[in-house]
Amino acid sequence: GEISERDLRYVKIGDEADVRLVNDQKVTGTVRYISRDASSQTRTFRVEVAIPNGDGSIPAGMTAEIALSA
Repeated sequence: GEISERDLRYVKIGDEADVRLVNDQKVTGTVRYISRDASSQTRTFRVEVAIPNGDGSIPAGMTAEIALSA
């Protein structure tokens, strides 16, 4: 996902994230990566959230909505 530079200060690696997949499945994940460089076009920072997928039922790259708590 992406986060605005205004909200970047509220997000840290290891933070919990609520994830709703395109199939309406809801899971809890963890922020595992925050870009150090903003996109020159959108001025947003890339954020990656890891979610449990031990059985492989969630395809890599599936669309999701991510909610982070401040």
